[in-house]
Amino acid sequence: MNSTNSMFILYPGQSTAPAQAPVTRNWLIMASLAMIALFVPYNTGFIAWAFRNGYFPLRPVIYLVLVCGVNLVIHLPKKPAFSLSTLILLALLAYRLVDVILQRWPEPDGGMDRAFRMGATLLFAGIASIVCGSCFRTSFVPLIAMAIASILTSTAANIMETLGYIKNSSVPGRASGFLPDANDSSIAIVCMLALLLSLNKRFWLNLLMICISFGGVMLTYSRSGFLVLALTILAFLALNLRQHFKQITVSVAASIVIGIGAITYLSFGSAAKKDSNVEDRMSAILGGDMKKMESAERMKDLSDGVEAGKLQPVFGYGTGAGTDQWKPHNQVVSTWVDIGLPGVILYLSMLCLIGARAIMRPQTALLCAIPVICFLPFSQMLIDTTPYWLVAILGILRSSPSPVVIRFLRPKSSTTTNSHALPA
Repeated sequence: MNSTNSMFILYPGQSTAPAQAPVTRNWLIMASLAMIALFVPYNTGFIAWAFRNGYFPLRPVIYLVLVCGVNLVIHLPKKPAFSLSTLILLALLAYRLVDVILQRWPEPDGGMDRAFRMGATLLFAGIASIVCGSCFRTSFVPLIAMAIASILTSTAANIMETLGYIKNSSVPGRASGFLPDANDSSIAIVCMLALLLSLNKRFWLNLLMICISFGGVMLTYSRSGFLVLALTILAFLALNLRQHFKQITVSVAASIVIGIGAITYLSFGSAAKKDSNVEDRMSAILGGDMKKMESAERMKDLSDGVEAGKLQPVFGYGTGAGTDQWKPHNQVVSTWVDIGLPGVILYLSMLCLIGARAIMRPQTALLCAIPVICFLPFSQMLIDTTPYWLVAILGILRSSPSPVVIRFLRPKSSTTTNSHALPA
């Protein structure tokens, strides 16, 4: 019997290649603008900063719901793709949300503020999975446009703060742009750069964005940000060395000259002279004292977090314990302290799948896998950070040989043959 009602059907993906369906110029423009409107304000922290300072009238959550709805309308008909790792990530976020609702870790407001934020994070992750899955199967252009816009916005904000036009950083002498923490700014830039380098095939544009990202990260004086940025750039150059040997040679020579000038300015600038924390970070980044890449205070925080996890290993203390009290600067330990072994198993399962695929398919998945894995020992806020799991979702899709496809269609008659096959 024929039916005119629409429905969702799951299919095992037969190919991971993009552009499986015709893409119109109008769709590319609308999708790119919708993705920029959704992700850039949250990747860079602009939406919260603007609302807090009275420059934006809508509450961030209202804006989030509106742009999520627009993105769903644009992307859902393009047959989004999912994978096992994506479902694991969503399960991890849902598990954390349930834990917050149970209020196992006390908050002054009864946990409602944290539950609200976790719910928004879960919504954001779900929408991101659909949007990234749609672009993965249709066109990378919207994702590339969003990544470039995020890098430019974050770097410009860091420059503005360095020049004194805005003041937002929680640490004097370190630029954080619109985000309150300088390390979060470096994470945002590196993650978006990894996303861009893994998708964009225009070599000179990639080199330009590397230079811009380098400047943005250096202004944050983030040791972990600089380290992961360097690994990402080296991996990109290694993957493209055979194809672009001459261009890479010329670029490296020019970068050395420009880098010396930039580092000299940062080393002898007023911020580095006046703030011992900034001076120590510059010494670590420049290699003058590699022991300063380590932090005795952070090592103690990590040790305290591990000991706390041992006391409540199975279910933890409740979401928020790792960031409110112990602050181990390690996402795995923080997850263990918060929600115990089930959360750690979900998180590590996702990371292991990404890492294994990145090793087997470095050309497609390695650049996304580097920030997803290498930032683990430096932050306990990663899975609450939009750029981090955005690049994680894309890395999951890039590394998955057979994602599950959601196709929006009308049921066919029972006489149709091979009804479960994807169209060519």
